[in-house]
Amino acid sequence: MESFVTHVGEVPLDARQLADFEAREHRATWVRRVLGKGICSYVTGYTLADRWWTYCFERVTPSALPLEPAPVQDEVELWSIEAYDSSGSSWTETYRYDLLENQWERAEEARPVPVAQIGTPREI
Repeated sequence: MESFVTHVGEVPLDARQLADFEAREHRATWVRRVLGKGICSYVTGYTLADRWWTYCFERVTPSALPLEPAPVQDEVELWSIEAYDSSGSSWTETYRYDLLENQWERAEEARPVPVAQIGTPREI
């Protein structure tokens, strides 16, 4: 998931990733709630001075796709990602992750999206 944060480029390079114990004691309620308790499958957060960024990752299942999914391929996963930051900015997008190439790309509705087997999120 850290590779996604690098790919999107919203977090400054000198920001550091928050550990769970830091998140549980963070001054921002949102960080404590999202990272400290966890509201989705995988959450990561970063901090730099008074600023913070969080990313929530949920695997998208074939039944959640609006169109018929392409055949399952183990090398591609589909993720719904929600991002929030200390400036009040937020967004939600769907991304494809290619396990073999370690590459993220925004999913496009016009393009069939192969979905990997559902299971535990892999270390990314």
